[in-house]
Amino acid sequence: MLNYIPDLNRLKVFHCVYEAQSLTRAATTLYVTKSAISQSIKSLEDELKEPLFIRNRKSIIPTPFADKLYQIIMPFLRQLVLVVQGSQQVKMEIFGTIRIGAPPLFTKKFLLPILANFRALHPRVHFSLTHDEVRKQIDLIIQGKLDFALVDSFDIYLSKKTPVITSKIFEESEVMACSRRYFQKYFKK
Repeated sequence: MLNYIPDLNRLKVFHCVYEAQSLTRAATTLYVTKSAISQSIKSLEDELKEPLFIRNRKSIIPTPFADKLYQIIMPFLRQLVLVVQGSQQVKMEIFGTIRIGAPPLFTKKFLLPILANFRALHPRVHFSLTHDEVRKQIDLIIQGKLDFALVDSFDIYLSKKTPVITSKIFEESEVMACSRRYFQKYFKK
């Protein structure tokens, strides 16, 4: 068990002064006054009962004790930063399974490339794809078994009011293709 740990804020100030080799630059970096930096270093020296810097008119020189202290706290501070950044990243990272219904051709042509790009950005997100007729996909949404579905001609499949929200994402045109002979025989009049 650790009975005594120096004040971490003062160690942070020491680290900044040691790297900057200047009280003024450390004060600028930490957004405090030079006097506050000087007081913090003096308090840490009193706390540790060791001088940390030899002060000249224009510079400060780390003592051998300061060199040792820096070598010890530098890996600690680096690890501390990594842990804090990692914890923030985990909090912001999205994960889970998204259940999607879509027509097979639309999935192959449009949806799979979009999902691949999304997955590259969010590797902890998985997808469950369902290919079924529109009415069945709407029923799965109502039952909570799909998160959303991409369907065509939704309005014609509604025989009653359903508790789903719809949003048109695009329109497509469909054309009939046939041979000239067929067209001449059945359509040209």
